[in-house]
Amino acid sequence: MALSSDRLAKLVGGELLRATGACPKRAIHDSRRVEHGDLFVALPGHRTDGHLHVADAFERGACAALVSDVSRLPDEAHDVIWVSDPLSALQTWAADHRQRLTGDCIGITGTNGKTTVKRMLRHFLEDHLRTYAAPHNYNTEIGLPLALLSMPADAHVGLFELGTEHPGDIHTLAQILRPSGAVLTSVGPGHLEGLGTVEQVAAEKWSLVESLPPSATAILSAESPHLLQRASRARCRTLTVGFSQGDVRARLLHTTPIQIELSEEQVTLRAPLLGEHNGLNLLLASVTARELGVPWALIKEKANTLSAEPHRLQLPTAPFGRLL
Repeated sequence: MALSSDRLAKLVGGELLRATGACPKRAIHDSRRVEHGDLFVALPGHRTDGHLHVADAFERGACAALVSDVSRLPDEAHDVIWVSDPLSALQTWAADHRQRLTGDCIGITGTNGKTTVKRMLRHFLEDHLRTYAAPHNYNTEIGLPLALLSMPADAHVGLFELGTEHPGDIHTLAQILRPSGAVLTSVGPGHLEGLGTVEQVAAEKWSLVESLPPSATAILSAESPHLLQRASRARCRTLTVGFSQGDVRARLLHTTPIQIELSEEQVTLRAPLLGEHNGLNLLLASVTARELGVPWALIKEKANTLSAEPHRLQLPTAPFGRLL
């Protein structure tokens, strides 16, 4: 991400009010998590205003701050960049960083399963490719730019979740991420207060596919009719994946733990996870990993060592030997 404060100010159309020659290593908007060399982005919020925490960020080691309010700056020698809209500046910065990256960026969205598929996919890829995965829930207009700015320049692939609450959210995120591939896990009645109907949820999720270049591939859950019926409309290649239908089909043999069979590939995957939904997550992640060049033999081996999301359908054993 290495840009000097001076170059960053020019990039985002800001004004460098104080200059020490700093070259921030990371952007962060939570002053409690600031580390030495970070740039603190002062964002207004519903509960607080980041400008109230600029001094705290500097005390914790931040070398620079991106602000829109200069009235509460501490009298300290740190770089300060003034902009009219810190969030817009953050997104501009992230979009510029994306253009400098040579690795693939995979966008993952869906009503359910985003985080699980991302974790599984990272697990499958990490021994084969230098892989970066966005932190948990960094899937918003704030989180995704922060995550993208943290993707190393030498990473072969980055995995990013895209969330939504209102029409156009995913389009905005996709314009920043410029994904080179996508995984759509599901469509269901999520965030209806902002999106209205399941059909509108589907249209919102589908905007990720619409953002892909013609050379890209979108992996789609064939268990979601809203995705299946849109597959033929895509301008890029699509690969539908499911148990009942799809371009790639599997049989769900067991759900406690998960065991699925891909007959055409002559592969059976076993994972210490529970539930049919995790069977589909495993199928989506494994097919995506194979599309990214991971051999089935390695995917099969890695599936055996997958772990459940913390506090989600885990299999603890009681002291008296019973499985709970």
